Amino acid sequence: MLKKRPDGRVVKTVPPIQKIMPYIMKTRTDSMNMYDDVFNCEEWDSYIKEKEAEGLKMSYMHIFIAGVVRMIALRPQLNRFIMNGRVYTRHKIYVSFVVHPKLCDGDAETTIKLEFEGTETIQEIAETINRRIKEETTAREGENGTDKLARMLTN
Repeated sequence: MLKKRPDGRVVKTVPPIQKIMPYIMKTRTDSMNMYDDVFNCEEWDSYIKEKEAEGLKMSYMHIFIAGVVRMIALRPQLNRFIMNGRVYTRHKIYVSFVVHPKLCDGDAETTIKLEFEGTETIQEIAETINRRIKEETTAREGENGTDKLARMLTN
């Protein structure tokens, strides 16, 4: 069996309890976690206004993605996946989200996948997100690769 993967490497020092988890929780939904809470975002709002005054467009999404990237950089064990009963750790940090080129009901959507090292600042992450959203919503003509693949599979 193949042990090498282009998107990760096998973790050899896995605690015993983690080794049996793929056999207990066999599907993604078995191991899914849900969290519901209310947050006070006044500090985020003032930070966003401060950055807008500096000329950087930022929203809650930018701050949230930057926080997730930093968290995974500090806790690399969160960036693992299981394939064929083996635990792998990813080489990079990936974040995916859906973008609607036009904010209309029923409009086409596209998926953006970003790659991070974990050393980026919040400004660098926000600039990367803004650049990719702009590329996908205004600069593209026709469909991107994800849209073409989805159309091929559904027709």
